[in-house]
Amino acid sequence: MGPREFNEIRLKEIASESGGMVIYHPNGGTTRIGALADFSTQAAAYGFRNVYYLLDSLDDWKKAGYPLETDQ
Repeated sequence: MGPREFNEIRLKEIASESGGMVIYHPNGGTTRIGALADFSTQAAAYGFRNVYYLLDSLDDWKKAGYPLETDQ
C-alpha cells in the first residue's frame, strides 16, 4: 500500500487493530527508517496495537520463514 492508501479506513479494512502489523518499504534499508517510523506512529494513532517496522527487505523476511499475509 502506498502513502496515499495509508489511512485509517484502509488499514481497518485489511488489518485487525489488536493483531500484529509489520510495515516495510519494498526496497528495505535504513535510509527509509524515518518514513517507516512515521507510518508506524500513524497506525498506532489510528488505534492499532503491536505495530512494527521492518528495516530489511520483504525478501529477507520471507527467507527467514516469517508469516506473510496480503490483501490480494
